[in-house]
Amino acid sequence: MRREEKLRETMLRYLEGSLPAEEVEKLNQAVEYDWAARREMAELMLQETLLCRVGQETEFFELDAPKVKVERKTTSRYNT
Repeated sequence: MRREEKLRETMLRYLEGSLPAEEVEKLNQAVEYDWAARREMAELMLQETLLCRVGQETEFFELDAPKVKVERKTTSRYNT
C-alpha cells in the first residue's frame, strides 16, 4: 500500500473514531508537517460534516411520490 493510501486510511479511521491513540499522534505529525496531508484531512472533515447535515435534513423531508394526482388532458394535433 502506498504511503498516501495508508495515510488516507488512517484519516478515515480517525474520523470514524477507531484510530488508537498512538496512531493519532502520528497522524497529527503528518498533518502538521505535510501540507498535502493537511489539505486532505481538511477535505475529509468538510465532507463528513456536509454528509452529516444532508443525513439530518432527510429526516425531515419525505421523499415519497407526491400524493396529489395530476390529470393531463391529451389533445390532438389535428382535428378530425
